[in-house]
Amino acid sequence: MLKYCKSKHQKKQSNQVQKPANKDFVNIAVENFTRNKALVNHTELMDLTYSMLDKMKISDINDNIEVFLNKSNRIIIFAAPESDKESLPSATEVLGLVKSVQNKALEQYNPVIKKRTCSLSTNKSR
Repeated sequence: MLKYCKSKHQKKQSNQVQKPANKDFVNIAVENFTRNKALVNHTELMDLTYSMLDKMKISDINDNIEVFLNKSNRIIIFAAPESDKESLPSATEVLGLVKSVQNKALEQYNPVIKKRTCSLSTNKSR
């Protein structure tokens, strides 16, 4: 099961539940009117959210990942200094790369953290 990190986020949500601002009520009403979302208070929403996250399994996510991540809602971002702009791949090259790996079995990325040993020498003789 997925475990949701609740520390800072939960404290912030708790403060909003205990002392909701007027904008919180307005946002709920707007979401209801424009997106047909249910009118629930923050406490009910948080309780429902945490109960759903506690029941969610990795297999649920893996079974439905293609619904959430597909061609129509994919965003690919490159962050680089302006001076490197000329060396970045074109949109056509990036989409070609995506297409070339989309049906391949890929290994999970496991970052390797190398510890640097730092020796500080203090030279007391001057």
